[in-house]
Amino acid sequence: DDDCDDDDAFIDANIFQNRLQYLFQKLLRAISNPESPLFFFLDDLQWADCSSLRLLSSLVMGQDTDDNPMCVCFVGSYRSSEANINQSLVECIQSFEDSNAVLLTSISLDGLAKEGTCAMISSALKLPARLVRNLADVVHMKTLGNPLFVRTLLASMVDDQSLSYSFMTRRWMWDSKAIKLAPLPENIAIILTQKLRRMPREVQEALSIAACFGLVVDKECLKILSESSEFGGLLPHLDYAAQSGIVADHGSNYVFTHDLVQKAAYDLIPEESLDKTH
Repeated sequence: DDDCDDDDAFIDANIFQNRLQYLFQKLLRAISNPESPLFFFLDDLQWADCSSLRLLSSLVMGQDTDDNPMCVCFVGSYRSSEANINQSLVECIQSFEDSNAVLLTSISLDGLAKEGTCAMISSALKLPARLVRNLADVVHMKTLGNPLFVRTLLASMVDDQSLSYSFMTRRWMWDSKAIKLAPLPENIAIILTQKLRRMPREVQEALSIAACFGLVVDKECLKILSESSEFGGLLPHLDYAAQSGIVADHGSNYVFTHDLVQKAAYDLIPEESLDKTH
């Protein structure tokens, strides 16, 4: 009897899902037409559950099933670095790519190039690009050209007065050296911490060793370590991490961009290996 009840519940859930999909299709057909098409933007699809993706798939794949098609454009965004975690999303996108009934365009958005970061800051500060280039170089190094990070960092710089408006010169002024040495805002650091955990294993190991020295790591100490066969690739791997924004290369030192990032690197060391590593 219990098995029968489970089967009935499963059937009821499927019937409900099918009805819901049918009703949504009818609704979109009723309120859209070639003169007034609908546009949907769906953000963070990497977090969508299976039911939501099934509904989305039914709407996208069912647009041309009768004489009254839906006039709808769906735009979805997701973090490609996290998409593989959601297998249902991977399968959903694959079904769109395999279907002849769906016109699918994929666009990959990377961080801004240095010139893009410079143009963004130039527009925000109402200054010519040539005047903000040194500031843009520092901001780009810290944010990797991520527009959200750029905005967050600029706001943080205003808060700590390293970027301020001068009524005497009637323009924004800044201290590039202080900005370069300043820690990142915490919300950027959290995202960089997630990025650290997706880096190659050898780079993660190099970062965990560097984290044992604290936030600031003397390159001379690392050079001594790298003379042993066990730590031979230490400096090249840290250079890779510097290019990715996890640490900053300050000439004689590597500096972790935030204490959260340094802690995340340190926490990569297995507890049973802590004494040996130190």
